[in-house]
Parts: sequence; structure tokens; C-alpha cells
Amino acid sequence: MMNAATAISPAQDTTAPGTRELIIDHSCPAIRRAAYARTALEIRFALLARPGATLLVSAVDIAISAARLAANLAILAAQGGERVVLVDANPYAPSLQALFALPKHAGFADLVRGEPVGAPGQLVDAVPNLRVIGAGEGQLPAGRRYRAALAGALAPLKDGADQLILIGPPLMARADSLELCHFVDGMIVTLVPGVTSRLDAARVRDLLARVRAPLLGAILTRDHGA
Repeated sequence: MMNAATAISPAQDTTAPGTRELIIDHSCPAIRRAAYARTALEIRFALLARPGATLLVSAVDIAISAARLAANLAILAAQGGERVVLVDANPYAPSLQALFALPKHAGFADLVRGEPVGAPGQLVDAVPNLRVIGAGEGQLPAGRRYRAALAGALAPLKDGADQLILIGPPLMARADSLELCHFVDGMIVTLVPGVTSRLDAARVRDLLARVRAPLLGAILTRDHGA
């Protein structure tokens, strides 16, 4: 576990590799639903003083572990009556459209490049109040241009939303999540026991400290892949 000023107790995710396991699925075990609900409650308390908070969920190394956690946190918030926008900010390994079985649609990468996409995002029939924005397609701006473009892309997404949840690329693979840190109120990092090394976890901890990321805590997950 990484230490953080506001620590969130670890959730042991025993999800089998290759399963969707969203809490809206009848096949999702009750014990899993309870674990996600407990984690969501702890995050809610950590961000209590920040209404309309933006949360970033990124993995150290296994992207799908962050995607599934973020999706279930978004579902829980939406089921609680909040207007939630869930964004796949990882165009290198998109996951949300597959998780929610949504058709291809313009998304995050298109918004960051400033391209007209109409009303961004897609509604999820099974979850009122939840709008999902996929990763989109194409290259992202590089370097400082990326941070400047993020400011313009994310601000409109917060309008009319009670919560904005971003899924960032794995921290050991891309620097994008470090840039996203500057636009969020809290951040959760996922680690996979037996896959995430202690050295990589320590490197990520130091990287996040260097950019003063608003780290809330880390979640242990056994999700090895999509």
C-alpha cells in the first residue's frame, strides 16, 4: 500500500481475469458489490468538502484494473442520485466502450484536440444519471500543449455534473496521468499483487509526490487483464 495523507482502506478485489463484473450485472457477487460500496463511501467522505469533485483513477501497470474500479464507482454514485460523467482518458488502451457494450463514438481524444463532437458521451440505459465518454481515436497533443488542451476539454464536462471520474493511463507506461493530476480533487491508484513490483509502486509514489498529486490512497486488485 502507498501511504497518503487521507488514507483509504484497501479493498481486496478478487475479480477473475477477463470478466466484466460491473455491479449492474446479476452475476456480480454480493460480496463484491459490498466491497465496491464500502470503497465508494470512503472516497465520498475523503472528498466531502469538495462538492462537484473530480476523481482520477489510474493503475500502476494494469489498465483494466483502474477502468473496472472507476466504472463501478461511477455506477454507485449515479445510483445514489448524482449526475456522473465517466471519462476514459486512456486512448492507448480504451476500455469503457467494451465494459458498457457501447458503440464507437467520439470521445476524450477528440475533445482534447478541440474537435467538434456534438453532445459528448453516451447514456447508459441501465444506469440513469450516468454519462460515459469513451477514449475516442487519434493522437493527443504532446508536452505542454497537452496540459493546456486538458483545461479546455475538462471544464465543460464539469458543467451540470455532480461528479467527474477520469480513468488515466497506467502510471508506469505514460506521463498523461501525471498531467491529469493537476485537474482533479482526488486520485486513486490500483495495484495488482504479484504483478505490481514494490520497486514500481515506490517509483509511482515518488512521482506522485513530486507533482503533488492529491492522492487519496491505493486499492489492491487481482484484475490481471481484460
